[in-house]
Amino acid sequence: MRFTLYYAGNVKAEGRDKGHVHEIRHCFHKQLAVLWSREPLSGVRTNFLNERDDQGNENSICLIKKVGAFQFAPLVSSRLDFFAELAFTILRPGPPGSLFSEGGDIDNSLKTLFDALKVPDGNQLPSHAQPTDDETPFFCLLEDDKLIKDVSVKTDSLLDGSVSGSHAVVLIHVVIWATDVKSYSAIGLGG
Repeated sequence: MRFTLYYAGNVKAEGRDKGHVHEIRHCFHKQLAVLWSREPLSGVRTNFLNERDDQGNENSICLIKKVGAFQFAPLVSSRLDFFAELAFTILRPGPPGSLFSEGGDIDNSLKTLFDALKVPDGNQLPSHAQPTDDETPFFCLLEDDKLIKDVSVKTDSLLDGSVSGSHAVVLIHVVIWATDVKSYSAIGLGG
């Protein structure tokens, strides 16, 4: 399965503020909700996002991870034997060569993005965060960033004179792989 996520806004590199990371996480949630509403995921959504099946039996493949008041639904999960390859294209203000100094260093910016892509630990959510109606479940890409098999990063200049500092346009090209052919079949991708 292949798709692209995007984010346009500030990507703070220092401190990885919980509220800031959650704002970015929310942006990805909206896009992943659309992905889950389309085939092949829409056909298996009920199987993976409900704790019980139609007969009230415990659902053995439920992907929901409860953290605080949230019910996170990661697409890439160890329960499905999935892993992900991520290719980042990060556009930031400034001329080529200043991409590592304007708005913070690239590795801490990437850590902020990784945190926003995965199910947070309990201490990684802002203390005031509560899910809204459209955030149950709260969709995220990764159960854990340990499920990332490969990462590549390209940076370039953002040719927009109206932004500066830590503003970025980020494209994340995602490829999801399964370690087991049965996992592909589980979401209707064949095998």
